[in-house]
Amino acid sequence: MHEPTLLRFLKGKIISPQGLENLSTYGYHGVDHSFFGNLVLNHYWNWAVQKLPMWLAPNILTVLGLLCNIVGYLVIAVYSPSFSEEVPRWSFFVAAALIFAYQTLDNLDGKQARRTKSSSPLGELMDHGCDALSVILFSMIVGASIRIGAHLVFYSAVAGFIPFYAAHWEEYFSGSLVLGKFNGPTEAQLIFIVILIAGGIGGPDMWITPLNASGTFRLHHILFIVTLAMAVPTLIQNMIKVYKVIHGRDTSFIDSLMYLAPVFMFVFLILALINTSALLTTNPHLSLHTLGLIFAFITVRLIIHRVVKEPADLFHYIFIALALASINSIASFASGHEFIPEPIVLYILFGLSFVQFAFLAVGGANQLASYLHIHIFRIPNPPLASSSDSGHVRSPPLLGTNSSSHQRSHPNSPMQIHTPPDITESGGHAGDMPETTGLLSRNNNNNNEENVKIHNHQSYLSWT
Repeated sequence: MHEPTLLRFLKGKIISPQGLENLSTYGYHGVDHSFFGNLVLNHYWNWAVQKLPMWLAPNILTVLGLLCNIVGYLVIAVYSPSFSEEVPRWSFFVAAALIFAYQTLDNLDGKQARRTKSSSPLGELMDHGCDALSVILFSMIVGASIRIGAHLVFYSAVAGFIPFYAAHWEEYFSGSLVLGKFNGPTEAQLIFIVILIAGGIGGPDMWITPLNASGTFRLHHILFIVTLAMAVPTLIQNMIKVYKVIHGRDTSFIDSLMYLAPVFMFVFLILALINTSALLTTNPHLSLHTLGLIFAFITVRLIIHRVVKEPADLFHYIFIALALASINSIASFASGHEFIPEPIVLYILFGLSFVQFAFLAVGGANQLASYLHIHIFRIPNPPLASSSDSGHVRSPPLLGTNSSSHQRSHPNSPMQIHTPPDITESGGHAGDMPETTGLLSRNNNNNNEENVKIHNHQSYLSWT
């Protein structure tokens, strides 16, 4: 008998039985064209991963990266309750260092997974889940450092939500996460670091320097406008790529756009809530964290559906609570009489959002670990490090195993992916899987970059 999705979710069964079976065809494919990453940082990351012990699980690095962003936020937020107060100079440098640490760990986790032969779908989900949670943290850290105010921090976050979700929407249809020459995980984070260091050197008043006689237009407004302006072409680029992928197939582009409905429904509801309430004035930090949790939930759900090759949800139950909160806010705003006090509404919404994401994270991780016969934060039998090891593994393992020299399957492992003996990664940003799925061919160009072609890739449209 078919078990209702909500009931299955409450039991911690995030993925359906069919979805778990579909993991047998799972494969990750991603390409990072980052200009600065490939020019400089990748050499640093390859050096750094060699310093890690072979027993260190990649998922520990992923979670440590998220903790760096949380601490970076706390260091600045404690001095900036409304995102407009003066912040001590030392906190700028600490936050910048922690963002750089996050970026490093975000790249080392995938390399460590390949190095220790412990790649898995779970690693990809944890990686992207921490990235999704970090979207709101970046907006809050940078917003507080340039003293832009809670409302503009909110709009900056929205400008981050949409392209982040759209990138995974594109991957849902194309099967490949392609990062451009200027991308969020590398260049955008480096810009955040530069902004923080500049603020630390120039002082807390640097970014509020007036640019007109009235003082209403300040230096930080330029950064805000650039942030908004970058979101639009990024979304258009995602749409063009999806259109090219599905062109000529038995699915219309209009149908594919339907899968953007969750993020635009989310944005519509939060715009209604924020613009008719005083939440960003009375409880700015809790309000933004609540919205960040909801965004992370809907994004991770989309990623899970892609990984397990099941139809993505077009609606989430948390939208009901968000809609009720918005209706209460609109009614109170229109009538001039507060029906349900805003703080109570916010606390309930935050509680629901936190519990929902906790169920998703804990339930999903445990379910995948159990099905794949792997440990979340431990490598039971780590392989020996090679003297020439730089995060590249010449023989990618079978998923769900930790074999060191031969591709042996766990006795109970449901997953087997067979690859040629000389596949290495060309990226390292997105998830813990090498760029392999099924039968692959490899072609080295003059720059020694790996171009991996998928021969047996199945379109995700067949499940939508």
